[in-house]
Amino acid sequence: MTDAAEDFDKETLFTIALRIRNSLIRLREPGYAAASDAASGAKAVEFLNAELAQDFRQRPGHMVVNSNWR
Repeated sequence: MTDAAEDFDKETLFTIALRIRNSLIRLREPGYAAASDAASGAKAVEFLNAELAQDFRQRPGHMVVNSNWR
């Protein structure tokens, strides 16, 4: 079950681990991280402009706990 598979389309513990490893390696690449940050920032601005983002400001008489629970 944990041996390297000849057929990488076959779902085994090895192929799952390999996909996870490859995705972690890809996430560490500076170009991927920069593109991801840019895309996330653009989406955040889009939500803010559409007033869809959550409001985390503290209101008078309230305490903010865990950033979003009041």
